[in-house]
Amino acid sequence: EDARKQVLLDASTVDPSLSQAGRAQVSHLHEDFTRLISEGGYPVPEAVWVSPLQRAIDTAAVLFEDHPKTQEMDLLRERRTGYLCDEPSPGKRRSMPTFLSKEAVEGKPEVRRRAQQLLDELFQTPCDALAVVTHKGFLRELDQGPLQEFTWLRCQCARQSRRASTIYDNAELRVYLLTWTPAGGPGTVICRSVAGALASGP
Repeated sequence: EDARKQVLLDASTVDPSLSQAGRAQVSHLHEDFTRLISEGGYPVPEAVWVSPLQRAIDTAAVLFEDHPKTQEMDLLRERRTGYLCDEPSPGKRRSMPTFLSKEAVEGKPEVRRRAQQLLDELFQTPCDALAVVTHKGFLRELDQGPLQEFTWLRCQCARQSRRASTIYDNAELRVYLLTWTPAGGPGTVICRSVAGALASGP
């Protein structure tokens, strides 16, 4: 915890790239993703939506190298904590203060509004399989916020329960199967871990 706080306070870690350990985790994640397609029968994503933070961009570059429909989306960024590591930084502007203004900090309601925007975008996007590369803080509010309006049919995540665990590991892959009503309202959701997805199939 002390080490984590030191990183947050280090002005040199503006929008950091993946660490060596992070790259190793993503390498294992790539193996899991390949198995989902080759062994599990899941389709290759038709589009890839990525947070603008560098660590997410690095992750997507390994998992979906040269995918023709990769798109950075600001709504997928990590929750704004006020620390520079959670701020996209065009040009890596390192002269900025370590902690940004109070206005730069997001609470749960703001992140959940972005999460709802993601669901709205997904409903309006004409494809059956799509990959999202984002962050723990965003996913937590997606699960605890707008996805609670859906009917959870089944959850096969790391912590077996009817609803998804909101505790995420680094470089964790989950498969969500979502449906909407014809009018775009909440339908059903199934959440699966890699093991659950391989066991169940698409």
